[in-house]
Amino acid sequence: MFVPHFSASSSCAANVSYTWQDGSTNDNFSVSQPGKYWVSVNADGCLASDTIKIDYLSFNKIFPTNDTTLCLGNSIILNGGNPGANYLWNDNSHAQMLTVNQSGKYWVTVTTNGCSASDTIVCNFIAGPVINLGNDTTICEGQKLILHAGNNTALYLWNNNTTADSLLVLKYINFFGCSSFIFDSRFIVPGNS
Repeated sequence: MFVPHFSASSSCAANVSYTWQDGSTNDNFSVSQPGKYWVSVNADGCLASDTIKIDYLSFNKIFPTNDTTLCLGNSIILNGGNPGANYLWNDNSHAQMLTVNQSGKYWVTVTTNGCSASDTIVCNFIAGPVINLGNDTTICEGQKLILHAGNNTALYLWNNNTTADSLLVLKYINFFGCSSFIFDSRFIVPGNS
């Protein structure tokens, strides 16, 4: 944190005393909070004083999220926030926002009213699971078929809301209408026995 440091001095007088707003008597005062600060100087009976108001500019947290992981094919818009500020991104662009669709470390420096703040975020883009339930299949009523989605480390959601890595098919099931951009469907038609 930048800490302003103020000095009051009088080189002409032999007997000089200082009184700051908090009662301290040094010839300097370090500021760590915004506010109004003043000093009175007595130099051989001659009095002088001065006041200064200190404001601190605060930045909103630039990236409100931590490092993030997304699926390949998606993108994320990084926003430098602080509208009206000047921006410098790791690719030397200067817009408030940066669209990212590749893995990497991204940073921005935001400058406003002479003050700067920087933030960094790591974005990882990973491939989604590959699902292959095989060709459409015909089974006879009463037969069973186990569909296995593979991908032992994935999370699953079948059309009947079960979450196991496999599904036991005992009767006609229509997988049409499943909503998942990575979901593979298999249409099973009950056969005639």
